[in-house]
Amino acid sequence: MFALMNGDRKGGLPSPSRVLLSVMMAAVVWSAAYTAVFLGMAAVVGVLRPQDIDPGEGPAVISSTGLGVGFLSGALFDALASLVRPHGPRRALPRWGAAAAGALAASAWPLLTRVDDRMVMLLCPLGAVCAIVTSAIARSFERPATGPPPLP
Repeated sequence: MFALMNGDRKGGLPSPSRVLLSVMMAAVVWSAAYTAVFLGMAAVVGVLRPQDIDPGEGPAVISSTGLGVGFLSGALFDALASLVRPHGPRRALPRWGAAAAGALAASAWPLLTRVDDRMVMLLCPLGAVCAIVTSAIARSFERPATGPPPLP
């Protein structure tokens, strides 16, 4: 997504290093959001229903799971976004397209692993929000072809 924003000005594909940077940037944004949400869930469950937390399953373990899941989901989202728009347009995906790709990327973990499938109800909206935020960040990296930046 980020690499697609600053690809070759002649309409060619972005370089492999830009694509890798794009995947890493999206994965970092998603992993930060997932870590915060998983840490918040651990705190809420720890206060309201502490008996539901198994021994050794503290906030650090839960938030590190969120970090890993967010990283992989963010990388998957960026891969989906680059498949949809492979030739580096000057605009990011539309919000609805980013939200749909984000929900699809977020649903991969609960549907492909032994995790309870009800996690989809939490992760799909989170993935849609992360995708819209990632898309907005990518738009902020756009540079006009010539001239000063547009006024608000």
